[in-house]
Amino acid sequence: MSDDPIIFTPDEPPDRPDDPALDDTALDETVAEVELDESLDQVEPETEETVDEIDMLGFDPEAGQTRIGGRSTIAGHLTSDVGMFVIGLIVAMAGLSVLIYAIFNQTQTNLIIAGIVSPPTLIWAFVKWRRWLGGAPYVYRLLLSLNEKEAAEEALEIHREKQRKRVEKRIAELEAKGVRIDE
Repeated sequence: MSDDPIIFTPDEPPDRPDDPALDDTALDETVAEVELDESLDQVEPETEETVDEIDMLGFDPEAGQTRIGGRSTIAGHLTSDVGMFVIGLIVAMAGLSVLIYAIFNQTQTNLIIAGIVSPPTLIWAFVKWRRWLGGAPYVYRLLLSLNEKEAAEEALEIHREKQRKRVEKRIAELEAKGVRIDE
């Protein structure tokens, strides 16, 4: 064979006798050649419904329900502690952007706007961050959001142990001063 491309028109077939695409006998025994009556004979006849199946047909535990999956909504996710934390991060970035813009373009108007907008946004973001933490250490929440439950529990236990030692130390200091502490 030569490396030259074979050029032919649609009316005349290419000059390749070994080409299986041109062999008319290759498709003689394909599924397309099976008669319809033969293929219908291979289908199993339907079975009679039993009493149990008939009883089950009348019972639909999900009747009237349009959604079977999770019942959470976008609004529910956004108003959760994590959602508010994410919104707080976005608001904090907006407040910091206004502040940075005012610092680089030091006009009186920009500085006044930054002085009014930035502090409340940063305070609001800080409050949402603290609410997301919920009294737990940051590492614990971070590991939980990364789905590292075992490591998160270890971090929480270490944090609790440090708090116990801190409280015991404070109690010992107060007792040394003569202050009576009732447990």
